[in-house]
Amino acid sequence: MYLRLTLHIADTDRQARNEAEESIMSGYRTLSTRLENSPNRRRAAEAQIVRTISYDEVMRDKVIIGGPEYVADRLQQLHEELGLDGILAELNFGALIPPEQMTHSLQLLCEKVMPRFH
Repeated sequence: MYLRLTLHIADTDRQARNEAEESIMSGYRTLSTRLENSPNRRRAAEAQIVRTISYDEVMRDKVIIGGPEYVADRLQQLHEELGLDGILAELNFGALIPPEQMTHSLQLLCEKVMPRFH
């Protein structure tokens, strides 16, 4: 089983969190607008939850954002809990993370996180 999740990695947990906040919250605002306009009543009802979600809630329940050690530990935890075979990483939810930061995130994923899973 694969899990699609938003992922951002920086050199430290704090840096990653700061780099991703604006982009992620923008992504959730866009998502809430799409859900509000959905003809599907269940999805439209989800719009209120998405519209009022805080960054702390997003960090706790929806994404994996941090330094390489935190990200690797969280992925290991999900692997053990869910029996994941892999992830489909969304590296720039909200599309506001600058290319240099996104490239560095991908580099850290490949060089510091992935080796722990081979």
